[in-house]
Amino acid sequence: MPLSFDFPPSRHVPRLWSAIAFLLLLLASAALFAGRKLAWMRWHALLEHAPDFYTHVSNLSISSMLLGGIGFTWLQAGVGFRWVAGLAGAIALANVVYEGFIPILNTPDWIDAWYGLGGTAAALLFLWLVHRHGLVDRPAAPPAP
Repeated sequence: MPLSFDFPPSRHVPRLWSAIAFLLLLLASAALFAGRKLAWMRWHALLEHAPDFYTHVSNLSISSMLLGGIGFTWLQAGVGFRWVAGLAGAIALANVVYEGFIPILNTPDWIDAWYGLGGTAAALLFLWLVHRHGLVDRPAAPPAP
């Protein structure tokens, strides 16, 4: 028996600007993350103001990509924004608990927690804009002949 992946279509489709902005959000997060190891990917103007930025950027990038990727998909599927905000709260709480209180494979570091909260907040703001202005209802499919 062949596998069948008959998923229902999403309820909403992104407007062009929100689809491009989503890709730019992921690209920017990935580029910041890559700057941890690749010196040529670092934004030196940023380092003048925050010299230790790239030692904490992983929390910002991972939180942003995780919430952005899941949240954008959920919004297209028709999941309510309250669920997206709940996911943001869970990611923020996980950042604070892990960075503040769990010393397993980690040195507690409140600055890392703040960076994770910043990435979560940035992605949540983006998703709120997408929810309010960046989605349209999927057009109805024409009737089958």
